[in-house]
Amino acid sequence: MNGETKRRVAILYFSGTGGTELVAELLGELLSERLECRVAGIDDPRSREYAAAAEALVLCYPTYYLKPAPSMREFAETLGPFDPPRKAYVVTTCELYTENSIRRLALVLRKRGMIVAGSKAVHAPGSDVTLVFPSALIPWWYRFERGISDKLCAIAREVAAVAIAADVREAIPRAKWYTPFTWLLQILFFDRFDIFRGRLRVLEDRCASCGACVELCGRGAWTMGASGPVHDPERCELCGRCLHRCPNRAIVLLKALRNNRRLDPRLYAALGDEAKAALGIDAKATR
Repeated sequence: MNGETKRRVAILYFSGTGGTELVAELLGELLSERLECRVAGIDDPRSREYAAAAEALVLCYPTYYLKPAPSMREFAETLGPFDPPRKAYVVTTCELYTENSIRRLALVLRKRGMIVAGSKAVHAPGSDVTLVFPSALIPWWYRFERGISDKLCAIAREVAAVAIAADVREAIPRAKWYTPFTWLLQILFFDRFDIFRGRLRVLEDRCASCGACVELCGRGAWTMGASGPVHDPERCELCGRCLHRCPNRAIVLLKALRNNRRLDPRLYAALGDEAKAALGIDAKATR
């Protein structure tokens, strides 16, 4: 940048099984040559420090049942308030579509003194679908959307433009035309997914009481009892992290699918290497 000080950008993410984390890290790699980037999960104690020091924020989160992940929404409500307003860009991962998820988070950010100047949705592996359907029937749910490298490059260009611009215009998505229909869908179907929080089961013959579920859950939904892990559905946001990352596949929604393929670190490592190769990023150098 011809000796000029690089603009500071904080890419802050919440990730359930790992797909959103990978998207955030790849964006950080793409932007690092043009901008001073900090990439961190919202559970990182430095995340608010990064947000306060950045000239632009990128918030990455998964859409759960047409809504922003509760952890990201709660985190956003603690940011700022910024005065003058801080520039922001929103990226959500989803399985099918986002409906008004981005709009809902953007309105929260507006109240905290942020100008959402752009947003994108990325189709990612399905953390819940892969636990309620046989994996052999849904191989496409274990991948990102086609052309993911091109979309990430487009997002990186837009974020760079927002970060460098002296002034930006707010670009909060309008409410979708089909919102009244999805409200009905939400009430009759998607809101009922919450009942699955109470159906998480630990298979005693597989559980080693290793405590991985307790350590992985940032919401304290798992505790270790006298006879093994205990789940509190009231604290759970059904992100799927514990189910997909249990080393012994001991946590399930449906016992019949206890051997289903998981969205584990090995899968995301392979997807990450594939994306880095397409983007021309040295995979070894980023590990």
